[in-house]
Amino acid sequence: MPAVVPLIAGAVRLTELFTGAEVTSANARYFDAPTPVILHERSVPACDHWRVRPVGETSRPSALKRVSLVAAIAATPFLLLYAAAMAPQWITDHRLASLENLALEHPLPPGTTFGGSEPQGPVTGDSGDCWVSFAFSLRTEHPPEEIKRYYEAAPFMRTDAHFFELSVIALQESADHVSVTVDTTSSGTGDLRCW
Repeated sequence: MPAVVPLIAGAVRLTELFTGAEVTSANARYFDAPTPVILHERSVPACDHWRVRPVGETSRPSALKRVSLVAAIAATPFLLLYAAAMAPQWITDHRLASLENLALEHPLPPGTTFGGSEPQGPVTGDSGDCWVSFAFSLRTEHPPEEIKRYYEAAPFMRTDAHFFELSVIALQESADHVSVTVDTTSSGTGDLRCW
């Protein structure tokens, strides 16, 4: 009988991933890159024949276990190749999500409330540079030009090793709503979306 506790814990983690459970600081990394978790949780039961058996129990695996082992060994190079190809994309997405979080957590201008945010736009690019933007809206009485200057002076707008050419666009949506869009270029080395 396989170890029950790890199987239950794995099933709980997969259920969290597939049902859209609340993202917390403890489980955020699993939602950022779920593929390694899924591969691990699905492959571990197939490798059960490597477990230590009691002295009287036979160590010869059944036909199903042998087939599972052969399938796991045959799939491993393809899974590693997939992970190697996707890792740059996962890294780019994580960096961009971190920048977006910094923007959304930045203190609001005085007399302003948060109106909502739009999901990060698609990552595109050319010659290895990724272009991306994200937007959020504010309820404010300040004019768009003032909001633009406020966010251009924010610490997250400074270029670093990953982001350059950061720019802010602020547009008046209605009398008390301003839409703020942050555009950036990222060095998406190896990210196939950026070529």
